[in-house]
Amino acid sequence: MRLLRQMTVDPHNHHLKFPRTSSSASTQPIKTDASPLIRDPKQTLLDALMRASKIQSIPHQSKLIHSRAIQLGLARDVRVANGLLILYTKHGADHLYLAQKLFDEISYRDTFTYTIMITAHARLGPPALGLRLLSRMLREEGGLRPNRFTLSAALKCCAASQDGERARQIHAWVLRNGVGDVVLGNSIMDSYAKCGWFGRARRVFDSMAGDARDAASWNIMMRACARGGDVAGAVGLFEMSPVRDVASWNTIISGRMRDGFDGDALGLLYRMVETGPGFNGFTFSMALTLVGGLGLVELGRQVHARMLRCVFECDLYSVNSLIDMYCKCGRLREAFIVFESVRGSCLSLVLWSTMVAGLIWNGRVEEAFGLFSDMLRGGEVEPDQHMLTSIISGCADSGALGLSRQVHARIEKSVCERDVCLECALVDAYAKCGSLEDAHKVFVGASERNVVLWGSTINAYALHGRGGEAVRLFEEMLTENVRPNEACFVAVLSACSHSGMVEEGRKYFKLMREECEVCASVEHYVCMVDLFGRAGRVEEAKEFICENGLAEVGIVWKALLFACRARGDREMARWAYEQMVRIRADDDGAYVSFSNVLSSTGRWEEAAEVRALMRGRGVRKRWSWSWLELKEEMREFSGR
Repeated sequence: MRLLRQMTVDPHNHHLKFPRTSSSASTQPIKTDASPLIRDPKQTLLDALMRASKIQSIPHQSKLIHSRAIQLGLARDVRVANGLLILYTKHGADHLYLAQKLFDEISYRDTFTYTIMITAHARLGPPALGLRLLSRMLREEGGLRPNRFTLSAALKCCAASQDGERARQIHAWVLRNGVGDVVLGNSIMDSYAKCGWFGRARRVFDSMAGDARDAASWNIMMRACARGGDVAGAVGLFEMSPVRDVASWNTIISGRMRDGFDGDALGLLYRMVETGPGFNGFTFSMALTLVGGLGLVELGRQVHARMLRCVFECDLYSVNSLIDMYCKCGRLREAFIVFESVRGSCLSLVLWSTMVAGLIWNGRVEEAFGLFSDMLRGGEVEPDQHMLTSIISGCADSGALGLSRQVHARIEKSVCERDVCLECALVDAYAKCGSLEDAHKVFVGASERNVVLWGSTINAYALHGRGGEAVRLFEEMLTENVRPNEACFVAVLSACSHSGMVEEGRKYFKLMREECEVCASVEHYVCMVDLFGRAGRVEEAKEFICENGLAEVGIVWKALLFACRARGDREMARWAYEQMVRIRADDDGAYVSFSNVLSSTGRWEEAAEVRALMRGRGVRKRWSWSWLELKEEMREFSGR
């Protein structure tokens, strides 16, 4: 209201004079001076709307122009109203209600009016309302017909709401009325693909004449094939495409990465460098993600250098991928250099989260927490659930109980809403750090107890050897009609194994397969073998392996070998060792465990022979790391 009072109107010249609200470019007053020869207030207002639509105006300025239109009696004029709608829809979803209110007040609406609003709902949501507006438009008196822009916007609404049937109806209307062109054809194809109707998308593509397809047509169809799992089809379209722009290369490379064919993706990236177009921001981000996953730091540095040569502007996703690449390759110093170089420019929560996660990924939990503390002291960025979950997971992996409690205290003070993932991470962290009491407190005070949280808590008790309480919790979960998932059964079977509860373990394994219809995974089988082995029933463990067709799964033999080691059963240990070496001759655990079994039973010479065989085959015992928290400082220890 203060701004409305400050607005002045010259009674002789219908120009708007705005107060200065800020010195920034985005909030400068909108100049509405027209030629001295123009005295038409409507034209003056339209000029103001035209200028305002071309700059990043603020909501107050849109309201000022709207207020002036009301004073002049022009607010319901369709051209003025359309200009106002464009302004309101530029201000985001929070101000879309103002556009909707104005739309409802307009006495006459043309095709452009509807197109503006449908486009806004496709971009800002809800998309279903955009589709209702299209239906309302077709019922409008006077026979309004949507044009290709209206229909393209409506098809985006179909894609956003996964409404394939409405997309089919719009497609039929286009065919009946003959308003299609290549842009509209692409929109139809894209809508079908995003709704999962890949066959219809392909038929639209095939129906387009060769010269009627542009680069976007090929790219949309490639993405559809990749999304539908037709990898060969996507590659075939790429090779057939007469025009390969940067989007074409990005589509096929990212598709190969998504399907796990990183080697193929790398080969395509090399081809793009040699023969393709220049990189855009998405290409840089994609390339850095690829080389980071493969650990190719030298290639990553070349991509970084290419970014610098292109005088690439500070793009959040590219910089984020650059930091992530260096972290994945273990080059934390270079990651920090990039991170520090963007402070004050495009540094955001995403970059802070990536840097913190990178430190945790490299086992530098204390440094990660220090960086997290720096961010909090700065006060410019608030952590979200994802960042807090990442830090808590790092504390769990390193056993840092003190840090876990500090982060938990920060979560309690945080404005961000606690979710189940964060609570599960807290339960897991406290359990792995040795504080079952704290883990139980989180479980009791949880905002929602879903199957994931139940599973995490049952697993916490299993880790601490409290099998009876873990089983009690599992039974309580069943009583509350929470259907257990795969992880819950792994947790309860592990609890039975560590507590020697063989019959209970059998019962839950049967419950899992017969009543809950959960397919047994390798983890479940390993738990059962471990259950029999720890109870000294190694023959039953052997029979279980053979009956379930697990003879070629090395990890179940490892579980049996470890059980034999605990029981000193040399002959069964030898048999399990031979099976492990047959499956994988470079498994250091097989040699070390069997050697220890022999040593514990006084067979020192045989143990030495196994160690010598291990060295002769070039197998070395892998390094092991552990962390110890001393006076709230993490100390790292390593050894073979």
